[in-house]
Amino acid sequence: MSWTSTSLSQDLIRLGLSHGDTVLVHSSYKSLGPDGGEPADVVRSLLDAVGPNGNVMFPAHTWVGANAENPPSFHPLKPSARVGIIPECGRCWPGATRSIHPTHSVSAIGPDSRWLTEGHYDGGICGIGSPYDRLCQQPNGTGKILLLGVDHERNTSLHMVEELLDIPGALNGYADCLVTGWDGDERMRRTQFHTWKERRFMVIDGDLDRLGIQTKGLVAQAICRLVDAARLREYVSQRLTEDPNLFWVD
Repeated sequence: MSWTSTSLSQDLIRLGLSHGDTVLVHSSYKSLGPDGGEPADVVRSLLDAVGPNGNVMFPAHTWVGANAENPPSFHPLKPSARVGIIPECGRCWPGATRSIHPTHSVSAIGPDSRWLTEGHYDGGICGIGSPYDRLCQQPNGTGKILLLGVDHERNTSLHMVEELLDIPGALNGYADCLVTGWDGDERMRRTQFHTWKERRFMVIDGDLDRLGIQTKGLVAQAICRLVDAARLREYVSQRLTEDPNLFWVD
């Protein structure tokens, strides 16, 4: 059966997305199935599900190939990389904003989009004041993470917790990067980089189900997880405090 923007919106609401939510979406377009609409229909369905008072966020990362020896440059109109066709469609959506960060920028659509994306650089990669942190500040459990056809191996918010707790080995190397703002101003900004060592983020998946931190269901043919962002951060912070090596692969 083919999917449409309307059917996706109905599936998202059935999964637990509600009017007034702010949702960060990691996604796989192919996972929805071969018969259906375009990436714009997916973005439209997300906006319909959260309503006019909600917000939809997407990763707009540009970290591919970047490290301390090969520092990236950033321009807000530069395409995203390695995040998929749905987030790239969201980045280009009319009225979308984008945070200024050389590797882990985020785009947002909705009435709170400027607040969600402003000042990202001063919040480190994913730390306090970043869009990932501000998602967790949404009231009454309205800050959510949607893993649409992907799993926690694609969940950048887990890197946020590593950064906040300064987990040994999670970050390495500094470099000066040329960063262009929306006003066209260019400046060199110093940044740190994630250690791209393999993680085992799925080790927490069963506990998130058991504790009610996430809900699983189908959106079209995609297996999806809808996660309470604030509760995820609280739970993972506790686990990593007890065992800083929780996510490391031996």
